[in-house]
Amino acid sequence: MVLSGIVAALFTSPDARIAVHWSASGEADVFAGRWVALLGAPALLAVLSMVLHLWPGRQVENRQAPGEPARSFAPDHAWLIGLVLLILLQAFLMASALGFQTNRLRLMPIILGVIMIVVGARMPLLQPNRWFGIRTPWTLADRDVWTRTHRFGGPVFRAAGLLTVSLPLFDLSDDRVGPAVLAILLAAALACVAYSWWISRRQNGSG
Repeated sequence: MVLSGIVAALFTSPDARIAVHWSASGEADVFAGRWVALLGAPALLAVLSMVLHLWPGRQVENRQAPGEPARSFAPDHAWLIGLVLLILLQAFLMASALGFQTNRLRLMPIILGVIMIVVGARMPLLQPNRWFGIRTPWTLADRDVWTRTHRFGGPVFRAAGLLTVSLPLFDLSDDRVGPAVLAILLAAALACVAYSWWISRRQNGSG
């Protein structure tokens, strides 16, 4: 990422101001110099890596059941999601700096969809923690409910991500892209919450 930022900066005008933030309507509202803009994402990734490397949870023994597949700590999950997000942001900033015209509202579902796919891929491996995952009263109270809910949620979020990535193909108007992404994300999240409630009641003999 650092090398890509340096190369893009060298091919960008010295006095260029690159957009680094956009409003909800897709209009650029914050700008930065080429070096700050193009090396900002690698710097953020370095800070994220350092913070998560020092995460206290890494020192906690992974007490999974014998024979159970190795499960992921929350810092690993957060680092991978951050890595994907910052790589996509870096690619977007480089394209903007090099003069490629992009429809930011059309790119949003692709970026968020990729993140949802990554989340879905990692979700079945995520062990109980205080920060990430489907944290409902039922998953937090029972490790087995947590495990089964996240195994269910993995395919759900991957499917939601694929649907979100495909939204530009539906030729939605710009004012409908955001609500469509939100509806897909809420549907996936609510499905996981409902499943955790149902599996908990089933295991406790209440349903």
